[in-house]
Amino acid sequence: MAETAGAGSGRGGEAPLGRVLTQVAFVVPDLEAAVAAWAELLGVDPPGIREPPLREGREYRGRPLPEGVNLRVAMFGLGHVTLELIEPVGGPSAWSDVLGDRGGPAFHHLAFEVADGDAAARELAARGYAPLQSQVRANGGRMVYADARGELGAILELLGGPPAGGG
Repeated sequence: MAETAGAGSGRGGEAPLGRVLTQVAFVVPDLEAAVAAWAELLGVDPPGIREPPLREGREYRGRPLPEGVNLRVAMFGLGHVTLELIEPVGGPSAWSDVLGDRGGPAFHHLAFEVADGDAAARELAARGYAPLQSQVRANGGRMVYADARGELGAILELLGGPPAGGG
């Protein structure tokens, strides 16, 4: 049987993304319309739409994100992967940038669960994938968007686990 890319031992050492893909995300100008269309295509009930609470340590391009900037989000569970639909709220953000570039619904990111979001972000930055936006997650770990659009055609979201010792 042929080995799946990334499934073997690879080049040795730890890969910054690991192998746990958890989300495929799109930004949309009208979340209700996107949710209705995807629910119909998937043959499922529409998920709830929510605006997550603002978390500490929110940064965009190295500067604090203003309080009025957030997102509205809906998530479809599709086995081991979640389809995330995002509607930007407020001013400039990693979400509104991509939506503005396309003028309509657009692919936004692939998300990966990683043990340490900060460490994975540093490794990706060393490879030329600069941090775009970040914040502390509810579990105390760090969420980071790394901009790999130039080489890979995608933003990579790192979903860091809780800090050592709990959180």
